[in-house]
Amino acid sequence: MAEDPPQEGKSQEELIEELEAELKKLKISDVLVQTVFTVSSLGFAKLRDAATAKKYHDEVTTATKAAAKEAGDLTHAVYLDPNDRRAFFGVDTWSSLEGIQRFAGSPQIKEFFAKLFDGEPEVRIWVDSDWNQW
Repeated sequence: MAEDPPQEGKSQEELIEELEAELKKLKISDVLVQTVFTVSSLGFAKLRDAATAKKYHDEVTTATKAAAKEAGDLTHAVYLDPNDRRAFFGVDTWSSLEGIQRFAGSPQIKEFFAKLFDGEPEVRIWVDSDWNQW
């Protein structure tokens, strides 16, 4: 949309009407809509020693970070249960559902999960809500 020079002498109501008319011309494709997907992974580390599990996790995530980010992974966080250090809760925020599927479906990531977790982790995809948050 070309920028028009300021229009002097118009009332606020006239400017609002012009703005509303311009907004009505917009199509959905003209507006950037971004949905963020949050993926949670809850599993129990196969490697009984927490230090070994951490070392393996950190090596793999360091090696795959660029590919994850390229696929749309915005953040990666890991939480551990203080009562059971094998309990692993990973949270990743993604900009693309297709990116999640492509990255998680790669043989390297499947192998990583198989080596890190004792069984299949519970993986869920979440989307933002309009519920009160802080």
